[in-house]
Order: sequence, then C-alpha cells, then structure tokens
Amino acid sequence: MMRINLQNLIAATLLLTATGTVSAQESEEEINIEDVSLEALLGLELDAGGMGSFGRVLQGDDDARVFIHGFSVNELRDFREFETEFFNLIVGGRISDDVLTEVQVEGAENGKEISLKYAQVDVQLLEDKVIARFGKFLAPVGSFNEYLYPEYLNKMVFPPLSHLTILPRGFTREGAQVRGQVPMGEHPLNYAVYIANNAVDAMEAAPEPGEEEEEELSSFISTATEEGRHRKAVGGRIGMHMFKNMEVGVSGYLGSFQEQAKSPLTIIDVDASWHDEHLTLRSEFIYARKSHDGESEDRTGAFFQAAYRIGDNKIEPAAQVDFTRGFEEDASNRTTFTGGLNLYPYPQEAPLLVVKIHEAYSLSDAEDESTTQVQVGLGF
Repeated sequence: MMRINLQNLIAATLLLTATGTVSAQESEEEINIEDVSLEALLGLELDAGGMGSFGRVLQGDDDARVFIHGFSVNELRDFREFETEFFNLIVGGRISDDVLTEVQVEGAENGKEISLKYAQVDVQLLEDKVIARFGKFLAPVGSFNEYLYPEYLNKMVFPPLSHLTILPRGFTREGAQVRGQVPMGEHPLNYAVYIANNAVDAMEAAPEPGEEEEEELSSFISTATEEGRHRKAVGGRIGMHMFKNMEVGVSGYLGSFQEQAKSPLTIIDVDASWHDEHLTLRSEFIYARKSHDGESEDRTGAFFQAAYRIGDNKIEPAAQVDFTRGFEEDASNRTTFTGGLNLYPYPQEAPLLVVKIHEAYSLSDAEDESTTQVQVGLGF
C-alpha cells in the first residue's frame, strides 16, 4: 500500500505550483550543451560547499526563476524481473541571487513508496564563503552521500555496501547548516558544519545485491523519534583539492542512536576522488561506533571505484571493490567485487543517460552469491 504523509502532500503541492508557473518564468536563453565541459555534464565537477543540490547542478547556468528536474532508475534483475526502482522529481526556486530553495520527492519500488527526500533553503550570506542552509538536507558525511548517490552519477548499479548498512542510501538530516568555499590558492577549501535531529540506529543485516531491502534492514532511520528531538547531533565535512583533479575530504558525526541520552553514535569518514576527461577514481572509508551501558560496537566499510571512458566517451568499463565489517550477522560482513560496462549512447545530447550492465560477486561468512544487473539511469 502506498504510504503518504503530510510532508508528501506538501511536496506534491509544491510540484503542482511549480508546474503552473515554470512556463511563465522560464529563461529566454537555453544552455548550449557543447559549451559545458564533459566533467561538469557528468557530475564530476562537484560544487562542494556550494548553493543548492542536484537540481541546481542539472539546471546549469539557466537563470529561470523556477526549475523542474529529476532522475529515473529502471532495472532488469538477473534478466528475469523489470522494476522502476526510483523516479524522483526535483523542484527548485531562485527567490533572488542570494536565496535558493530545492525539494526532491522520491518515488521508489514501482511507486509503492513516496517520500520527501530533502527540502532545503539556502541563503548566501557572504558570497560563496558563507551559506546558511535550513530544512531537511543530505548530510555532508563523505562525498558519495551528498554529491554522488543518484544512480545516474554513481558508476555502479548498487550503492557501496557501506552506504546500505552503516549509512542508508541518501542519508538526510533535519536541522541547520553553514557551508561555503574559502579561497586557498588555485582551488578553494570547502566546508559544511551542521546541527540536526538525532538519527535512530537500526543497524542490521544488509540486503544482498539485487534483493529488495526490507524496512528493518535500513542502517539508520532518517527521522528522529519524538522523544529524541530535544537532543541534537552535530557534524560536518571539510574538503580540499590536493592536486588539479584530486579532492580529499574528512567528515565527522556525533549524536545519539537511541532515545536515552547516554547512547552516543560516532561516525568518521574519509573520502578521496580523482578524475580527468577519461579516468575516474573514487574511494571512501567509514568508521562507526555506537556505545550503550558500557559496551561499544564498531563497524567499518570502504569502497574503491575505477572507471575509464573510451570510444568517444560512449563506453566506460567500471569496477568496484567494497566491504563491510563488524556486524554480528555473518551475511553482513561482506566483500563484493563488481564489474561491467557503462554505456552512454548520447554523450553530448544526453550525457546523463547511462545504461549499466554489471555483474556483482559477493563473498561472506554465510553464503557467496552473484548477481547480474542491467540498469538504465537518467538525469533530466
């Protein structure tokens, strides 16, 4: 049964309102796709610490007051079952040069679940150096969660294991944030710090690649309980370009994973990425510790991705190795090897249309499994 709450109704109202006004406020100039760099089109030039989220990036340099974008994900699992995994709509509004709003509504599992992914307001206080963000936002824990989790940007069919167990896919928080970019030589340092409602822990076994994730398998519940709203979590990320095409970042999160005040949850994340016009390398390491009644449980996860564009940027072999450790369940202490091809049939006209054909082989103490997946991702 479809589950819709008040947030969903508000989001739907925003969508209808934007649909009725976008034609009247549309910019007279269109983006010339050939004038935009390939790295920017493919989401490789991350605007870390900047205004807006995926909607603003998809909008590009268009000055329209209101914009509608989104992305879709369709899959064929083991050549047996078709599924519309996600169809997300992103609505944004540029209130002024210094104020930008953005809302993402997510439809998952063939429309069975509809949720408000994020709804945020950005206010530029001191150019790009100081930006205030309010509302429900993607938590700046590593680079994958905030900038790369949509399937049209992820080089793999599945999120890394660490982003299904230690973090959920698209980990969001409700609160307030200060972010920005500080000039330091040729490339700016970017930062984000925030205070938010606590996340309630539900760290359980991860789903097998290709299997539907059940509710009890989510790693963190993304909304705080009523009892825990008076206690807050704090966190942030700082990133820096070490070389022209390389960025490294360090993130931290400190909160509580249960209603009791003395149940601390700590997350530390280190990420790194490098790219040029053909080669993309991404890696991230996550460490999480939860403590309660004098006992602690540590969990770790990491991934390494490599992809290389060939054939006029239409073909991209891609591979990933990732693992998770520290779970009591044997099936969750897992190492997965994934490889395959990403096909971009229209690298200039539709650079965010990608067809992925991947094979994943998973090793665990419980059972070894392999999964073949065909996925069509589109950012629009």
